[in-house]
Amino acid sequence: RASPGSHCHRKVLCLLGHGASLLTVWAMSVRQATSPPECQDIVNPVALPEQLEEMVKQELVQVQVELELALELQQIRDGAVPDEGVGAAEPDAQPQRSSSKQQVISVTPAGEESPGGQFEDEADVQERNTKVDVVEDVLLESDALAILEESMEMPQLTFGDVLRSLDGYTKGRTSDVQARHATMLHFQTGIRVGFWTMILSLPIIVWPCAQRLRDLGTSEREFLEFWGSMLLSFLFCIGPTLGSSVKYTLDGLVGTALASLNMLLLNNVMGFWIYGGAYTDRWEQHDAAANATVIRSSWLPLCSKSMDLSYQDCILNLDMTRMADASLSKPVFVLAEFTLVTVLVLTLGFNSNTRMFCLSTHIYYVMTYLDPSSGSFSVHPSLAINYLVMFFFASVAVLLCFLLPWPITSSSKALALAEEAGEAVAMILQSLPLTPIELCREKVQSALEEVEVIFKDLDFHLSSMWFEDFGIGRRATKRRWLQAYSTALRASKSHVEAVLNAAVALPQGDNDQLTAALPSLRHLCTLASSSLKATHKTTNPEELKALCKMLQERLATLNAHLAREFQQAKQTDAPTGCLTPPALTFALMLSGVVNDTTDAVSCLALWERSRAQAGNPSSRGFKGCTSRIRSYG
Repeated sequence: RASPGSHCHRKVLCLLGHGASLLTVWAMSVRQATSPPECQDIVNPVALPEQLEEMVKQELVQVQVELELALELQQIRDGAVPDEGVGAAEPDAQPQRSSSKQQVISVTPAGEESPGGQFEDEADVQERNTKVDVVEDVLLESDALAILEESMEMPQLTFGDVLRSLDGYTKGRTSDVQARHATMLHFQTGIRVGFWTMILSLPIIVWPCAQRLRDLGTSEREFLEFWGSMLLSFLFCIGPTLGSSVKYTLDGLVGTALASLNMLLLNNVMGFWIYGGAYTDRWEQHDAAANATVIRSSWLPLCSKSMDLSYQDCILNLDMTRMADASLSKPVFVLAEFTLVTVLVLTLGFNSNTRMFCLSTHIYYVMTYLDPSSGSFSVHPSLAINYLVMFFFASVAVLLCFLLPWPITSSSKALALAEEAGEAVAMILQSLPLTPIELCREKVQSALEEVEVIFKDLDFHLSSMWFEDFGIGRRATKRRWLQAYSTALRASKSHVEAVLNAAVALPQGDNDQLTAALPSLRHLCTLASSSLKATHKTTNPEELKALCKMLQERLATLNAHLAREFQQAKQTDAPTGCLTPPALTFALMLSGVVNDTTDAVSCLALWERSRAQAGNPSSRGFKGCTSRIRSYG
């Protein structure tokens, strides 16, 4: 039912070629067995039928797989209904998996009834086939699928190649690279912060401007008095990237807002008793000893706000001779409320940054409230509102600092670190079969320590990425994907330590025997390594789904070869000899790491499929995927 030039047509030609090659091999073997001894080659004619039988079996397995892939049909319509033509010919046939590079077309001739029960004309069929060709071309050009395919065709890395590859992750080298990157990033950030600090300081650097602001009124004068505190808040909110800076800014904004809200409630709700603070109950008194006018208050008999040591009866800046006339109920109430707020802020689940901003701002507010010379809370807007507005301007300046002239984001840093971590873990997995050699094992152990440095930086940027997307849009989807990919990488290397421990107990002779008896084991490690690098290159759910199909097919083929090799190695008369318990343990550990990796990649495909169906990734689906990846570990 396939048209000329289709995949089915090409596969039939491929099968004919396999049949011709089998006939040729058989004819050559018969000729070899019946020819005179002087004309025979070095091939043993007695062992030739067994070799031929084994070759025929392997060839038939490959032919069967290709035939199943060529005859598999896939519906373009939503619903994935099996083709009726194939179902009628083979009612018991089970649906087969399609190859990653073959999108098989469900063909319905023009004018006949489609599987959905509707009639289609030539235009519909042609349009449907065109869509499949477009999807097929996209998958054929996929970098991810090319990486996985090349991994099976390229020769295995030699011991020297593995050592040279692991040299890039020797102890301290990754840390040095990360330190150089961090230095350049901090240098760029420092230039931007210095520029914006100068811009924000212009109102007090250019004195005519500052004088005019001071002369405008009391409220404007308040802005000038704590302008330096606003600049300090701006510097406290600076982080290495936009995401971290937004996080620090939100922490500071929440802390400052809590302190301002508390003072607004204290000054207005209790305003009938303590409105304006100590400023409302003040009077001026001339101090003859100091020859200056001193502001006194009935709240607290303060001695002085200067470093004058002439007050002999002062303890903690309180004049003990006037304590009997002081109205201590008001300041005691304010200090008790301050203590209660401090305990609540330290007890509730605020992070350290929010607590720091809240308590420092609250202490500043309470000290101003008890100062009889400051009328900041006796005017409207009060100090609490003015300071909050100034902090808001500082927050806007923080955003502009990291957006102009070009953005410095955590998402770009996390993307680069995820790729670097994927390549490092992939290199470790590819090197595991050689870890019985002590030098390779030490380098793998060192690479594991360096990978943890990469993961530490990756976790920091992933946690900061939320403050760049706030869970909305394509950036949020990208962040969730990177988090899932990071979890998959951690699951892939979770049992590497067990492999290294098993490698220590494996003698060199047993290792050579294992390598000769089970060559497919190293191919499995290469496949798992390539799947991690290829997964990071996928650009859409369809591509990842095709990648996982190819991975499962290659994995099934290699597992079949491994099973056959193991059966041969169990025989007492095997050429390589029987495998020892340390070798079997090492092989089991390697197989477990490969299974961890392939299961983690398959879980990523499940998460991508749920995202494509829902249109937007749900947190529940992502958490389920993450927990499933961790369960494989």
